Amino acid sequence: NTVNSTAPLMTVADLYKECKDPAYMKVMTEIAEYIITKAPITKEGGLEHTVPERIGREGFNDQIWADTLFMSCLFPAKLGKIT
Repeated sequence: NTVNSTAPLMTVADLYKECKDPAYMKVMTEIAEYIITKAPITKEGGLEHTVPERIGREGFNDQIWADTLFMSCLFPAKLGKIT
């Protein structure tokens, strides 16, 4: 799980709205829960930029990127509207 891998969930949300398959809701709620409770947070309290690839020990430690905001906020907003 990373906050920057949530963009595909926008499509999963659309699929859920069409067919109400509980498997889609399960995936969405698990990742939303991760964002809210377990995603790395910067010293300032923002969501840290994270990627699934290993990029060395330091990574993007304590960095906030604009795409993190885009990736991590649109999906939870859409899920909130659905639920």
